[in-house]
Amino acid sequence: MKRGSYIFFLLSLFVLLSLFGVSQTSRVKQLLHYHWGLASAAEIHKLRFAGTPKGKEVFFEGDGVRIAGTIFSVSKKNAPGIIFLHGSSVQGRKLAFCLLLSKELAERGFHVLSMDMRGFGESEDPHLIDEVDSWQSKGDVSKAIDFLIKNATVDTSALFIVGHSAGANQAIIAGIYDHRLKKIVAIGPSRRVKERILSDQAKNREYFIERFARDRKLTALPSWETYRQISINAMLDTYIPYFQTEDHKPLFLIDGSLEGPEDLEFLRNIYQELIPPKKYFTIEGSNHYSNTKALGPLIFYHKQVFDELVDKIASWLKESLPDIG
Repeated sequence: MKRGSYIFFLLSLFVLLSLFGVSQTSRVKQLLHYHWGLASAAEIHKLRFAGTPKGKEVFFEGDGVRIAGTIFSVSKKNAPGIIFLHGSSVQGRKLAFCLLLSKELAERGFHVLSMDMRGFGESEDPHLIDEVDSWQSKGDVSKAIDFLIKNATVDTSALFIVGHSAGANQAIIAGIYDHRLKKIVAIGPSRRVKERILSDQAKNREYFIERFARDRKLTALPSWETYRQISINAMLDTYIPYFQTEDHKPLFLIDGSLEGPEDLEFLRNIYQELIPPKKYFTIEGSNHYSNTKALGPLIFYHKQVFDELVDKIASWLKESLPDIG
């Protein structure tokens, strides 16, 4: 980072923390660790900042709903392509983590179409919100693949899907469903669904139902039966049998060491039940959002952590494509 940019970075961080009303050292340390995995203010030099990444804003017809997306393109002809699915956030594809990851993957040679899943961001809500099938994204992903092929010089033999959080679960479903997708990357997928939602002892069931509606800006909550079946359809446990078959698609599971220990253990156990081709990796020092946080117009991120995430994904996707730089 150039000296002028670094000074601007430090000043920006100071001003933004001040705007948050942070006046106590303990509170500063808490924020630094929570958002960026830093032990103290002395480690601020590990952070970098970026402006909001800009791609080509697009709309296309999904499976019965209008879908919004952003394409991050590369100049190389016949480059591989990625469909990226965000997690459960009111910001959808425009969450800082999603924007930065899409841009960085494009810089490593991939056309990336990051889409707002149905009901999120700028995409339309399905017409019947209390029907289980209304919330399946696999048909929209197939339409996204069609759109990417038509609007970028994509190598159709090298199409992949990457998802984060709840979007990782949808990426697994879509990856199984569409034969054109060759590999699946699931970053911090939703875990322990039986314990958190489906069990009679689940303590936070109402929270998750309310969040389902809030993140999609729905005016009404889905019924418990609808939400229950949506959860069953999307949970990792449902797809263990598929990944125990010899011809399953390659799956890369990723989590961060700063995520909850029970979630880390759950994903490791799921991984152990699967058969190759598979890969599992924990990003050391990473939280659920790979240590990214937008403050005002800037995205602050832990460079070492984020670079490792992007490099692991890019190198794994390119393993079977030796001609890609």
